[in-house]
Amino acid sequence: MTGIEREYIEAILGAFEDGDEDDVSAVFAEDGVFIDPEYPDGEYHGPAGVRRALERRSERTTGEARFVVRNFWADGTSCAIEVETHRTATHRSERAFPQVFVVEMENGRIARW
Repeated sequence: MTGIEREYIEAILGAFEDGDEDDVSAVFAEDGVFIDPEYPDGEYHGPAGVRRALERRSERTTGEARFVVRNFWADGTSCAIEVETHRTATHRSERAFPQVFVVEMENGRIARW
């Protein structure tokens, strides 16, 4: 891969949807950072931290989590993804909201999400 491509990001989002801690954490650099205020601690470091974030998320949510990509911009090693997010919380309420993710790659791994 010469840069960040939409298909690569969509595959990672699919792994997030599936709750696949192995596939998601594997794409992060050892010093990579995952930041999302929707997660309990808000910021996680390295593959082990990303795995912990996903495990904690699965404790808080049930049902389906989906991301529909609306827009994608990339410039080599960085990209921005606008998604429509659909989640079901533990109390079974449905939530739909837009989000924007900014991703930076370094040496073929995610350095910051």
